[in-house]
Amino acid sequence: MKNQQLIDRLDQLPAQIAEVSTQLMELQQKSQDLKNEQVDLELQIKMNILTEVDDNGKKVYSNAESRDAALSERAKAHPQLCEIAASLGDLDKQIQMIKINLEKLANEQRNIRSIMAFIASGSANDL
Repeated sequence: MKNQQLIDRLDQLPAQIAEVSTQLMELQQKSQDLKNEQVDLELQIKMNILTEVDDNGKKVYSNAESRDAALSERAKAHPQLCEIAASLGDLDKQIQMIKINLEKLANEQRNIRSIMAFIASGSANDL
């Protein structure tokens, strides 16, 4: 790259970094919203399990292990929870890809700055 190309690229990078950072924040917020929705649904299921009684008025799930097993079983069968889990998995992949891209852009910016500093120091003329 020529000096002007380096300068132009260095000038473009902050806007690109800001755009990718904004995308990352939006996906992280979407992920957090889904996690909150997941917790709310799980709490509803837990409340149903805790209050469930048999024909004699006795609690169906009298100990923590049976309640946990019931929660696990019902969560796996709950379509909305399954959908949320799948969406969270997809979002996590997208977030990781954006983080990789953000790191790449930051590295590129840092490298160009180093090259420009090297050029400005006059050491490039010695090559």
